[in-house]
Amino acid sequence: MAASPSSPLTAPPEPVTPPSPWTITDGAISGTLPAAEAFAVHYPGYPSSPARAARTLGGLPGLAKVRSSDPGARLELRFRPEDPYCHPAFGQSRASTGLLLRLSKRKGAAAPCAHVVARVRTAYYFEGMADFQHVVPVHAAQTRKRKHSDSQNDNENFGSDKTGHDEADGDVMMLVPPLFSVKDRPTKIALVPSSNAISKTMHRGVVQERWEMNVGPTLALPFNTQVVPEKINWEDHIRKNSVEWGWQMAVCKLFDERPVWPRQSLYERFLDDNVHVSQNQFKRLLFRAGYYFSTGPFGKFWIRRGYDPRKDSESQIYQRIDFRMPPELRYLLRLKNSESRKWADMCKLETMPSQSFIYLQLYELKDDFIQAEIRKPSYQSVCSDRKTGDVIGTGHRRKSSPRLYILDTLRLLSSPTTTPHVLAASGPKTSFAQWHHRLGHLCGSRLSTLIKSGCLGSTNVESSFHCKGCHLGKQIQLPYFTSNSHSAKPFDLIHSNVWGPSPFVSKGGHKYYVIFIDDHPRYTWIYFMKRCSELPSIYKSFNRMVHT
Repeated sequence: MAASPSSPLTAPPEPVTPPSPWTITDGAISGTLPAAEAFAVHYPGYPSSPARAARTLGGLPGLAKVRSSDPGARLELRFRPEDPYCHPAFGQSRASTGLLLRLSKRKGAAAPCAHVVARVRTAYYFEGMADFQHVVPVHAAQTRKRKHSDSQNDNENFGSDKTGHDEADGDVMMLVPPLFSVKDRPTKIALVPSSNAISKTMHRGVVQERWEMNVGPTLALPFNTQVVPEKINWEDHIRKNSVEWGWQMAVCKLFDERPVWPRQSLYERFLDDNVHVSQNQFKRLLFRAGYYFSTGPFGKFWIRRGYDPRKDSESQIYQRIDFRMPPELRYLLRLKNSESRKWADMCKLETMPSQSFIYLQLYELKDDFIQAEIRKPSYQSVCSDRKTGDVIGTGHRRKSSPRLYILDTLRLLSSPTTTPHVLAASGPKTSFAQWHHRLGHLCGSRLSTLIKSGCLGSTNVESSFHCKGCHLGKQIQLPYFTSNSHSAKPFDLIHSNVWGPSPFVSKGGHKYYVIFIDDHPRYTWIYFMKRCSELPSIYKSFNRMVHT
């Protein structure tokens, strides 16, 4: 059929041929990469089957959940998914450029042919630790059950169990596993040296003169140290009226003014007095006149030698407080200016510190409320040994009774050979009964503990001791006397008692009652009264009832 000259000729559309798959044959690549994508799992073991491997990874639902969640989600692997106590291992996802191949070989072909099925964009690697797995005995029992059932189906062993164990009759012991490590990757652990080692190392870095080598550690002392550094005679080693002599005298005068100082506050006081020293020289001056703790409420603050703030209740005003800056404020302060800020202005809360956090002293904060709070009278006191001065206990004063102190803590000395001599020297031997009365009628078991620990001197424990006052104080009521009167028949003996007035009036307006109890059958009559004057008439009525 001829087409009209005015109408254009249109050729029929050519059929679209699908792109040929990407194949590798004899080392030559041809075709187009497929659009399908897959992910790979580098399984850390040799599973018995692909189905078992998928089950240990949570099954298809578990895999789909991980793939549909956050791209950085980890893949969880449990070697025994039927065991709730199995410790999992975790696989981390990484980008990959691998390909999934399907190998095939035609008959008569010399080499196999590989077809690219999908592109592998993600791969999971298990590089963490799979620490020891806790095996609950129930799994071993179930294995034996399966073997037992298999042997019953066997014609040769039908009707008997060669092992002689029946696991179905007994309960299997379930043991809770110990705590597993929260980390699944090896971590380098940096062990922190002890406080004493740090103090000695810092001490060696400050010492310059030979006589300073004999001075004990004073830098970064542990807060639980028993004895604080004593004063040293630095006057014998520094030339008098020299510049260094004047500097050291200025430091000692500041410590006489206040026993606890922040270092920056001391340094600015030097600058205010037109005394200019380097930081290293200033540290040496402080080293000769003071010390500081590494931790505790006075940590990093320089303390006068010979002064122990732990034994002084008034030292609470010199404690430190952490002043921390939020990250957004730190950034604004850096943009504003980078000039150094004076310590006095920061204590007035007029200038923000440039550091992320600093230690301020409560005593130096220029705030009326804070100063009033820290100067309130302390209700806590310490109990110390009169001979040695060691603190053996702490207590607080009762607010309602200012002269009454309640013991909070008591530190019993572990050495029973030293304290008894000190206590025994204060007077003659004290008996068990005397210590019982001195300590406010302390119970015998606790008093025996104090005596055995050596805190009360050479006193013998008396297990047969009985305090009459303690027995009377613990009794609810006095004992009843034994009665010898017994009734042989009803109405031979009547017990009566009147009770009232009641703090609340009953619904009928009664406030008293009288009770009559027959001693023989224990039968009871009770009469309610509005007034106590009704008793004679009730007694006459009860008497007539008895005689009828």
